[in-house]
Amino acid sequence: MSEQRDEILEKLGEVIGFYSATKRRYSLLLVTSKSVSGLLAQHQEGKSSQNVGIKNDAVYQLVCDSFDMLVIDLLSVRQALIKDGGLLCLLKKNPDRLRRCEASEIETVGVHIGSLVDVEDLERFVAEAEDRQRKQIAQKINSALELLVPSGESGTKEGVEALIKRFIKETEPLERDRNRFRAHRYEQNFNKQSFQPLSTLKAQLDAFERLLGALHIVLERPIDDFVDEDGESLLFEERMFVADIQGTAEDLADIIVNGRTSKQ
Repeated sequence: MSEQRDEILEKLGEVIGFYSATKRRYSLLLVTSKSVSGLLAQHQEGKSSQNVGIKNDAVYQLVCDSFDMLVIDLLSVRQALIKDGGLLCLLKKNPDRLRRCEASEIETVGVHIGSLVDVEDLERFVAEAEDRQRKQIAQKINSALELLVPSGESGTKEGVEALIKRFIKETEPLERDRNRFRAHRYEQNFNKQSFQPLSTLKAQLDAFERLLGALHIVLERPIDDFVDEDGESLLFEERMFVADIQGTAEDLADIIVNGRTSKQ
């Protein structure tokens, strides 16, 4: 493998790490928001609206700031993909990395041999099983490639350029949100219409995960992932927020609405 190819894989790992660290905030923010709304609704019952509200403005502001930084950091991850020297730009210079996979390129990871296989048929059985495995893995890689570039443009600079343009368009609301709302709140170009709530931001996260997930499969070819029962990689799930999101969110909501947690 050439030095440039190593750089591509290294850059892929970096960007996946950046994205995973950034997204950890999303689930916590989502559950905290729902918990705050639920507590406010409970307090609203039987009380006048003027008696219901936020009691801990400082913690509420910290949560809002975390939401702002989630959007700002996501755009930074986007730039790490599309800017000069970024992963997608490296691929534009090396478009052969996004080409179709042939089954003959795949090294099998071993075939399970059951006790009922006749010794005479063992060699043929193993050969056929390995051939099926190679074809299945190549099919998964090529299916992921189809998410990145159309069949006729795989392995070409034009195919990568089209991928970059499509990703920029898919994540354009993120750029507007960051540049016209989050990062310039007190400036003249502040624009409330550019704000994305958490529910809308999910579409931007999905765009990142489609791209990075497909790139992971096509470039890394994680064969061990393909031979699991469901064939699904835990690429992002394993890197998500690992604390008790529900409990942490409920504590934050308690502090925001009640001024302290109910556990005290």
